[in-house]
Amino acid sequence: MLRSDILREMSNIILRHERWLKRMDHLTSGLPVDQQLVNIEKTLYFYASWLNNKNCKLRTSYHTNPLVEQIEHHYNELNKFYTEIDNLYFILPKNRNFLHIITTFNKQKLTAVEAMKARQYFQNILESSNTIFTLFHQLKEQSKYISYYDELIKP
Repeated sequence: MLRSDILREMSNIILRHERWLKRMDHLTSGLPVDQQLVNIEKTLYFYASWLNNKNCKLRTSYHTNPLVEQIEHHYNELNKFYTEIDNLYFILPKNRNFLHIITTFNKQKLTAVEAMKARQYFQNILESSNTIFTLFHQLKEQSKYISYYDELIKP
């Protein structure tokens, strides 16, 4: 993969992730959103397979490796908060007890405490995302110092 391909892929990842963030915002604001639209695996949003490749020059170069590791750390944080939101909106409702369904008239409806938690998790996702965006921009800049651009990613 050429350097230009990598830079284009980074830009595409950021755009896909921004769309995903909007959907997550809608979900945690109480708007109906299909689970498939906020599924973290379906969005291919951040952690591109080329970055996860252990042979990736971005991972092995001393210019870029610290940035890749920081992205990885923040990605894992983001994933942790996403899992909490997913549990609140899509896993927990399947296991609601009969009393909850009767009192809310809706097995999908979150309690006020659950809605506040989801919103806080979303704020944490935003913080992690902003950090990752910054790191991606730094990674773009640092990738110019890798000498063999066309070998940034080994096929």
